[in-house]
Amino acid sequence: MNDVKNILNNLVSAVKVGDSHKAYDCLALLLSEKPNLNASWLGVARMALLSGQVTSARKALALFEANAQKPFADRLQQLAMLIESGQVQLAFEKALELATENPNRPEIYHFLSTVAMQLGKKEMAIEYAELVLKQWNTSGQTWLILASLEKASQGSSILRRLLEVKNSIDETANQASKSCFYAALCKVYFDLTDFEKAFEYASKANDYLLKIQTYPITDDSQNVRYIASQHSSFVDTSPTKRKVDADNPIFVVGLPRSGTSLLEQMLCSHSNIIDGGEFNGMERASRCLTKGLAIGSRAEQLDVNVVEKHTQEIRRAYLQYAHEKFGSEGVVVDKSMTNNRYIWLIKKVFPDSPIIFIKRNTLDTAWSCYRTHFSSGFSWSTSLENMGEYFSLEEDLNRLWLQKFKSSILQISYQNLVEQPQALLQEVCEFCGLEFENSMLHFYESKRAVFTASVAQVREEVHQEAIGFGKKIERELKPFIEHYRY
Repeated sequence: MNDVKNILNNLVSAVKVGDSHKAYDCLALLLSEKPNLNASWLGVARMALLSGQVTSARKALALFEANAQKPFADRLQQLAMLIESGQVQLAFEKALELATENPNRPEIYHFLSTVAMQLGKKEMAIEYAELVLKQWNTSGQTWLILASLEKASQGSSILRRLLEVKNSIDETANQASKSCFYAALCKVYFDLTDFEKAFEYASKANDYLLKIQTYPITDDSQNVRYIASQHSSFVDTSPTKRKVDADNPIFVVGLPRSGTSLLEQMLCSHSNIIDGGEFNGMERASRCLTKGLAIGSRAEQLDVNVVEKHTQEIRRAYLQYAHEKFGSEGVVVDKSMTNNRYIWLIKKVFPDSPIIFIKRNTLDTAWSCYRTHFSSGFSWSTSLENMGEYFSLEEDLNRLWLQKFKSSILQISYQNLVEQPQALLQEVCEFCGLEFENSMLHFYESKRAVFTASVAQVREEVHQEAIGFGKKIERELKPFIEHYRY
C-alpha cells in the first residue's frame, strides 16, 4: 500500500513539474498492477490528462468503472473526463444509464442537455433542459442552455418564463448560477433587439462573476511584455514552406467571439481534417518548460538554450496528446485561446505548420464577449476596462508575430468569411496546401461535437447578422474604448 501511495505522490509531483517521462512511468506501474484505488482512479485519470496521456486516462476511467461503489458525484466527474478524453458518445450513453438509475437528480439531466447541445441535437437538448427545470427551476445554467438553443422572437414564452423565476433566482446563493441566468436574459433581450436591456443584464451577469473571478491584470501585462521583449529582435530563419498532415497541425489564432469556432468548423468539414478545437495543446505539452506556470512568468521559459533543449519533447508530447485524442489519420485544427502567447514556440516546434489569424471588428468582438458567459479562463471579460487592457495585450503580440513570422501567418477577417465564404476558404486552403472542398460550405451539417461558447452559432448557415452590433451600443462600451490602445 505504501508503494502505491509513493507512486501516486510521484505521479502528482511529476505532473506538477512537467516531467512527462516520470508521469508515464508512474501511470504504467499503476495501470499494470491495477491496485484497488476505488474513486482515486478519477484522480489518476486527471493526472494522465494533465500530462497529455489520453490512453492512460481512458484506462484509469475504465478501472474506476469496475469499482462496485461509485457515488453519484464521482460518476458525474467520470462523465466529464470521458468527454475531455474524446469519448463523447460513450459519456452520453453512460449518462443515459445514470439518469435511468437516478430519475430525481436534475444534475444528470443538465449534463445530458449540455452534451446534446454540443452534439447538435437541439430538440433533445431542450427536452432534457425542461426535465431539469421541472425539478430545479433556479438552475441558471439550464436557463442559459434554453436561451442559447433558440432565437427569441416577439411572443415566444422564454422571456415570460425567465421573468417569472427572476425573484427566486435572486434569492439563491450560487453566484455562477445567477450569472448564467442573467446571461440568459441578456441573450433573449439581444434577440429582441432591445440592446439597452441586453447590456443591463450582461452587466449584472458579469457583476456576479466578478465576485468569484479575478483577472490578474498586472501579472498578465508583465508576462506579455516579457514575451514581446524577448522576441523583439528575433529574426525568423525558418523555411517558408508550409504543409499540413498528421504531424503538422493548423493553428488558428483570434480573440474569443472573433470567428475562430466558425473557421474551425469549416476547416473540420474538409475530408483531410479529422477534428480539433480548444484543447490547449501547446500549454499542455510545454509543461516541461513552464512547470505549470503562466507562459512568460519566468525567464527560463524563454531562454533560447532551455527552449532548444525541450523542443523535441514538446513536439512529442503535443502529437501524442493530439493523436490519442483525435486519431492519427488526418490533420488537426488547434484553435486554443492561448495560442497567441505561444506563437514563438509553435514556430520552433512546428516550423511548417500554417498559422491563421482571424480578426473581427473590435467593438463587435468586445460586445459579444461581454454578453457571453464563459465557463472559465476568461476572467478579463467580466469588466469592460479589463477587456480593453486584455485586447490591447493580445494586439501587441499579434502585431509582433505578423512582423516576425509573416510568411507563416495568413490574416483574414470575420466579415470576409461570412460575406464571401467560398473565396476566403479557397485562400485558406491554398495557404495550408489543401484543395478546397464544397463540404466546407456545409459545415453546419457536421455531427462533430463543439465545446465552445459558439456551439449554437456553428450549427447555423453563414449569415451576416452579427456585423455592426457593437456600434449600436458604442456609448455603453465607452469604458472598453478608453482602455483599448489601438
